[in-house]
Formats: sequence, structure tokens, C-alpha cells
Amino acid sequence: MNKIGMVGSGLLLALMLAASTLFVVDQRQVAVIYALGEIKEVVTEPGLNVKLPPTARRRVRSLRPRRRAW
Repeated sequence: MNKIGMVGSGLLLALMLAASTLFVVDQRQVAVIYALGEIKEVVTEPGLNVKLPPTARRRVRSLRPRRRAW
């Protein structure tokens, strides 16, 4: 395999790894990181965050109260 193919596949692998570890928390949201079914971390600060390992699950919930339609 030539150098361009190796560099291209390396960049693709790095992009896939970054996409699976980075997530964004909005100002009105809280993110909960789960690992093996247990809460590992609660992220309350807004911005770009990293979750490690990439297999950990994340859930983002809104802090705004829900409006009920009567």
C-alpha cells in the first residue's frame, strides 16, 4: 500500500475515534456517562467534552421543565 493510502486510512481511523469520544453539552442540559450500566460521571458544564472509553454510553437530558398541554 502506498503512503497516501496509509495516511488516508490513519486519518479516517482518527476521525472515527474522535467522533465516538467527543460530545457537546448545551447550557440547558446535563450529560450522564454510563459505563457497564453504572453512572460513571455527570457533566453539568456546557461545552465540548470527552468520554473515555469510547464504549461508554452518554445520555443528555434537558434541565428545562416540560410544558404540559391541557
